Amino acid sequence: MDAYSEIDCIYFSIGNKTSYAKYIRPSQQESIMPEIKTGTYSGSPPYQSIKRPLPKLLKQYHCAEHKVYNSFMAKIKGLPDAISLDKLALRVPELSEARAASPFSIFCGTTVFISSGILLIASAIPYFLKMNQNPYFMFAWLAFVIVLTTLASYQIQKQFYLAKAEDQHLLLAIEALKEVLTNERNSNSQH
Repeated sequence: MDAYSEIDCIYFSIGNKTSYAKYIRPSQQESIMPEIKTGTYSGSPPYQSIKRPLPKLLKQYHCAEHKVYNSFMAKIKGLPDAISLDKLALRVPELSEARAASPFSIFCGTTVFISSGILLIASAIPYFLKMNQNPYFMFAWLAFVIVLTTLASYQIQKQFYLAKAEDQHLLLAIEALKEVLTNERNSNSQH
């Protein structure tokens, strides 16, 4: 499963099917609750290059995407690989579960890219210093590099890509997840 967020829109995809939940705001009045529109299409989410600094609102949607994904993955952990989408759809998290989930994701595309660079450079240091002959040192060094990369990834997400998600952001992410599981289930039953 893949995910992507924009201001007022969150995407989840399974295979070549992408579903979204989007707020449709009736006017500029903040007091009116916007309508949620959902839909599904063939293809990937509309990834865009990251423009910094990210606005706080986009960071909140990104956080909601992570929290809903993490709470969903926690609920399906340990289930058989061949479980039906009908049963997975029943595991979509409730708002309280999404609130309690961690906003950090080791699978976040942005931080995977940055962390891969850190991991590659740090792993090469012993080679350039001619210290790669000792397997015990290399094992300890690689363990250190993995921990360092995870901590760096966490800090990068916390500082630059995430802000505390509010309930409206979490609800939109929950709807997007429901849509991709329901739509994928319906399209599989038609074939």
